[in-house]
Amino acid sequence: MERLVNLESTHWLWKILFVLQLSATLMDLHRMSIESVILQPSHPFFVSILVFVFDQLVLFANYCVIANKFYLNRAAWLLTLIMSPVSVVLVLYFEFTAGGYSSSDMMAYGLGTFWLLVLFLLPLFKLIKDFERRKIAD
Repeated sequence: MERLVNLESTHWLWKILFVLQLSATLMDLHRMSIESVILQPSHPFFVSILVFVFDQLVLFANYCVIANKFYLNRAAWLLTLIMSPVSVVLVLYFEFTAGGYSSSDMMAYGLGTFWLLVLFLLPLFKLIKDFERRKIAD
């Protein structure tokens, strides 16, 4: 992971990751707008808001990496790095406690979500590392 975080901001990986994140975010927004009441999420509304806000911040972090900009401070990005996985764990908790999943389904869904989350959080790791480098250079 260290090698990925040390890639230059202009590297094609960050741009592809941005397109993937943007696609996932738009797909999620579209899904939320057309789902019937029966198929809506089993988690509370505040969790949906939490996930939405931190998804947008993670997407914005990737933009900041690509543009090589530092719009928010390091503490805000650290909070995002902590709260984004927490919001995903909350969604998984409410989904699995609602029932209807076998243990193998939960394991497969949880592992898939974990690796996707790690992939999408890479720009945050890079941004925080760039903040540290920038602080040392100042």
